[in-house]
Amino acid sequence: MKKRFVLLICTLVAACLTACSDTVFIDGGTVVPTEVPSPQEAQPTASPTQPETQEHVNNTPTDTPAPTAEAAETPAVKDNTEALRIAELHGLSEKDLRGQYDLFVMFSEMIEGNDRLNGYKEIVYRIFPVVADNVSLLDIDYFLYRLGYLTIQMTDLGNGNGGEFWAGNNMIYINAGVYEGDQYQYPAIVFHELMHFVDSNIAEWTDTEYVPGVPVFYETDFLTEAGAELYTAKYLAKAVRAYFVPVQFLSGIDYIYGTEKLNRVFFGTDSDAQTAKLFIDAGFSNEKYHDAVMSLNWLTYPERHGEPDNFICPEDILIDLYEAKNGDKWKTDAYFMYILKTLGNIGYSDHTGSKYESILNNNDFASWAQYEAFAAKLYAGLPEVPDIRYAPPAPVILDGRPTLGVFAEWTDPDTHQKVRGTISAEYDFSSETPVGYEIKDFDKLN
Repeated sequence: MKKRFVLLICTLVAACLTACSDTVFIDGGTVVPTEVPSPQEAQPTASPTQPETQEHVNNTPTDTPAPTAEAAETPAVKDNTEALRIAELHGLSEKDLRGQYDLFVMFSEMIEGNDRLNGYKEIVYRIFPVVADNVSLLDIDYFLYRLGYLTIQMTDLGNGNGGEFWAGNNMIYINAGVYEGDQYQYPAIVFHELMHFVDSNIAEWTDTEYVPGVPVFYETDFLTEAGAELYTAKYLAKAVRAYFVPVQFLSGIDYIYGTEKLNRVFFGTDSDAQTAKLFIDAGFSNEKYHDAVMSLNWLTYPERHGEPDNFICPEDILIDLYEAKNGDKWKTDAYFMYILKTLGNIGYSDHTGSKYESILNNNDFASWAQYEAFAAKLYAGLPEVPDIRYAPPAPVILDGRPTLGVFAEWTDPDTHQKVRGTISAEYDFSSETPVGYEIKDFDKLN
């Protein structure tokens, strides 16, 4: 089950941040810089002592004591001054604190008392808005205890994973052997693993996963990985760099049901049961719900899960969920149709077995030329069409706004130097014109 056993794997990501302006918003020609934290440089450390072939680690905490666990009993802060002072030191705004000033002070005390973060301290501060947005699910004492002895270290994992989270040992390993051309993506890799940490430790898992009306539920590996990557996009990267099909499926859930519902499903300790409830409430039979979960798990971890006997296309699952919630208007819902498009291919269509095969085939990018024409319109407000790392741009809901995000390279028009990072675009599908962009320079985060 999601919270009982986890070896959480990402595919790249993250050293540290430096004090700089890494994000700009472009809207009607206005460019406004946004400050980010100024982290220290992380250094590689020794290889993990656990066998790298171990696939699952029990989520029970070890006997390692939290260095400053008593911080959880810190008296309430009399005013907001100390919280705002700490936030400013670490590049967080008052909005990032979400009004949780006392919690943030305790959160900071646990980070500052933890000498095992090995230069990643500043990016750990960046997860606070995620915690604060899900405070209704938070067991404060348990989470702070786990935060107090979280270990992050860079090592050569000897595999293709960008990072790994070992829940039982409360450790994050960041792969020092990431392909040189992708090393600018390190911050997103670290954040992905930190989302696994939050997901696993927001509250202690208990053996009481019961939701009325849900007779049985199954392990949701697709939710574990897609959620970590999607929330990395929501709170840091604004774009997606791994697990594309399950992430784009989860963006569909976000779009259909709203982020509050997705937060409950992903971060809750009963995620498997909540996923089952979502499908059952939408009219899925127990058998169809099982086949849907097994299909999504296989698409996430084909090496771990065999192809299910009754595979269901993720597009079909989303459409059925959409119709159960909003009726049959999905064919005229431009953003939803784009989500379905990202679950297809560029240049060829393969929706064999889908109930909606002909509609989906016609919705796909029929050729690279067609895709490039779309990209030219999407980025018409920029000085040039960026060189996109992963195509097509991924759908990400940011603060309720449907956006399209990419990791990309482009040329700075002022310095004429190559810039690597992410571009998040808002796009008016009806007029086929861009609304605005959020640009993040990831080279300035390293």
